[in-house]
Amino acid sequence: ANAERMITEPDEDFGTVDMTRCEQLLGGSWQLYGCGICVLWILKASTQNPKLSINQLLDNLETELDNSGGIIQVMRSVKEHSPSTEEYLSTKVGFAFRPRRYEVFMALTRMRGLTFELIPPAVDSAVIEAEKAEEKKKKALAEQWANRRKKKKG
Repeated sequence: ANAERMITEPDEDFGTVDMTRCEQLLGGSWQLYGCGICVLWILKASTQNPKLSINQLLDNLETELDNSGGIIQVMRSVKEHSPSTEEYLSTKVGFAFRPRRYEVFMALTRMRGLTFELIPPAVDSAVIEAEKAEEKKKKALAEQWANRRKKKKG
């Protein structure tokens, strides 16, 4: 019955990002706003590219921030994807500073209800063949050393 209640009742903290342990952001709300905008951008990008890892998404965010107009362009991109946030971002946020990469990551990992999946790495047959060849070389070298030791003893 308890598990049934948990499924039917929505979690009121779902989507909340608890940044109380991130002291470097608490004093500067403009950087915190920027962090939130970047988290929205990452969430949008992850739905469009579900096979990308967190690091790849953060790399894409950094590229967007560096090459496409900074935090203002990221904010515009978020507004286009989510019109419901446009009024809030336009009227409530005001200024937003660019957060550091690890601060965006901290916010993502502190978002309640967000789960991460482990994406297995792509299998590259050339890499596998190179690893097999390397193991073969190691075995051959070990055999040579073992044979030399036997000759010295004999």
